[in-house]
Amino acid sequence: MSFFNELKRRNVIRVGFAYVVASWLIIQVAETIFPLFGFDDSPARIAVIVLAVGFIPVLIITWAFELTPDGLKLESEVDRSHSITPQTGKKLDKIIMVVLAVALGFFAFDKFVLGPQRDAELVAETVQQVQSDALVEAYGDHSIAVLPFADMSQTSDQQYLSDGLAEELLNLLAQVQGLRVASRSSTFNLRDENLSVSEIAKRLNVAHILEGSVRLVGDQLRVTVQLIEAGSDTHLWSQNYDRKFENIFKIQDDVAAKVVEELKVNLMGAVPVAEEIDPEAYQLYLQGYFLLWRADPDESHKVVELLEQAVEIEPDYFKAWYYLGDIYQRQAIYRVVPKEEALENSRRANQRAAELRPDSADIQIRLGWMSMRWDKDLEQAAVHIQRAVDLTEDPIQKVSVASQLLKRLGRTELLIKMGEYRVRKEPTVAQVHWHLARDYLFQGAQYKESIKSMRTALTLSPGILNGNGLLAYALLLDGQYEAALETAALEEFPQPRMPVTVMALDELGRHEEAQRVFEEMVAEESKYRGWYAEIYLRRGDIDMAFEALDNLPIGDDGLSWHNLEDPALSPLHSDPRWQDLVKKVSQESVKPSHIKLEVPTPAKWQ
Repeated sequence: MSFFNELKRRNVIRVGFAYVVASWLIIQVAETIFPLFGFDDSPARIAVIVLAVGFIPVLIITWAFELTPDGLKLESEVDRSHSITPQTGKKLDKIIMVVLAVALGFFAFDKFVLGPQRDAELVAETVQQVQSDALVEAYGDHSIAVLPFADMSQTSDQQYLSDGLAEELLNLLAQVQGLRVASRSSTFNLRDENLSVSEIAKRLNVAHILEGSVRLVGDQLRVTVQLIEAGSDTHLWSQNYDRKFENIFKIQDDVAAKVVEELKVNLMGAVPVAEEIDPEAYQLYLQGYFLLWRADPDESHKVVELLEQAVEIEPDYFKAWYYLGDIYQRQAIYRVVPKEEALENSRRANQRAAELRPDSADIQIRLGWMSMRWDKDLEQAAVHIQRAVDLTEDPIQKVSVASQLLKRLGRTELLIKMGEYRVRKEPTVAQVHWHLARDYLFQGAQYKESIKSMRTALTLSPGILNGNGLLAYALLLDGQYEAALETAALEEFPQPRMPVTVMALDELGRHEEAQRVFEEMVAEESKYRGWYAEIYLRRGDIDMAFEALDNLPIGDDGLSWHNLEDPALSPLHSDPRWQDLVKKVSQESVKPSHIKLEVPTPAKWQ
């Protein structure tokens, strides 16, 4: 008998073929599964090596041994007349067919299901890399991120000062033409991550990092600043400043000038200088601004007190007036001050800020937002927002400025394109992903995209406001009811935690539990009345859904064009009663379709 025939008789060829097919399948599955658990290529590489090393031993064992009814025996000890290798060969053929079928199924799944998603991710990564390369090419080494300064006070109670000085330097450097400065959101968002200088620079696409520390004892200020070239982790320049607090503006000017000098930026004029303010007013402003960023309703009165003291000392202090307008408006939202009183205070502060700097895009945005939210005057809002867009040079800021009004105007496609642009430009800012996820959800009915964006936001900032709540709602609308229920339980705020819980329980057939939660909502009717229509709609009670909508007051806090366009209510559109609701809204609120807003076209954002 020839050697080849003997290989066939002993099933060596069959075992070898089955081993190769099974190995291919194992490797493909490993390459697909391991990345989901955060592994790199190492486990898959180990699997390939182990399977390759095992191939020859498996063939040798198959040649030397035979499987018999009494177990594994040396082939030389088996009587040929009692050999069962033909039966074993048939079983191996069936195993090979099954493995081939599974392999072909996985191949089809990989090609037609996983492949497009993988290709899309590759394209997105490529686009991101191209954009990063374009930024580097456009600015060369003229790019910088200003990290939050360290609070070196003995009692660690001067973060307001360390954060404030870092942001003031960031804003000062941002005025230098030809120098790209990473935004405050991008840099401060990395505060609690244990990243090296090179990792931070890579994330933010910058060549240099400015970091430092601050300590104030009495009126004596100590500031340490260092400029680092990220690529080589080399300190280009460092300086200690021991001055009186009243000299803080000179320190800012000196640092800005030194950075420009070290980076050899070609200036189109003089280095920008800090606005000099009364030192006491400035310190009050920094304290108030720091508390304002914490967004704690219980601290709003303290913010007002600090900023009002600042403008009493320095009546022409634009920033203090501007943020007074902000905190007064927040008091209306927080309901810690009667609404009309808070809004009147906000209008007064905004008007004073506008008088001081009529060409400030920031105050035009604020005036536009006030007209849009509180005065329900979209036409006047468009006037302010258009002026802000025209005053803003940064394309990212133009997008941010226009987005809220575009949402009210129903220009969904443009709004989402703008959000996607912001994500490409500021990929490390959780709030940017959060806003895009919300627009995908409510404006675009793109639930899977919303889920992906919100998960990114939660990864970047696990405690982001209402992140789990909105993710749970997106999961619900996408039909992932168990996941929606589990995610809703993680949300601190009752909206949309409780409504999502009711609808998810209903969809899972747990109607008694759903009803108990729904009755809790009904006990606080004013808080949840905007959700009733969707709950009734999911329960199949169309009449109650329309009654719930009809009982809502007209306006942003009730029935408006905004919530009539909610995709979750689209099953009601074919009912004649829907047109009655549309007419009701059109009689008492402005349909925004005729209002124009000129913004850059997406083609200019690439």
